[in-house]
Amino acid sequence: MEPTAYSVRSAPAFGSGSCLALGAVYRMDMESAMVELRERLESAAHAGEMVSIIYHGGSRAGIARRVLPVRVTEDVVWAIEADGEQRKQFKLAKIELAP
Repeated sequence: MEPTAYSVRSAPAFGSGSCLALGAVYRMDMESAMVELRERLESAAHAGEMVSIIYHGGSRAGIARRVLPVRVTEDVVWAIEADGEQRKQFKLAKIELAP
């Protein structure tokens, strides 16, 4: 039988705390992924290095973009796209590093 992945909302109640435990693991994974993303973008900003991202928002959602990170905060990165000079704001929660 294939293992089943559950989100916090769809996890069955196996006993007291089971849903919360699954939710905590999911949150830990998301938090560690967010920390890794933030660190990668901060490193690129410090080095003046372009990064390929997929942004799941804006007018070109899901399209890979090359950006130069300028400033990174807890939940936002300001970057300049390779094909422009205007600084744009990207929410970290909507960013995926492109392969």
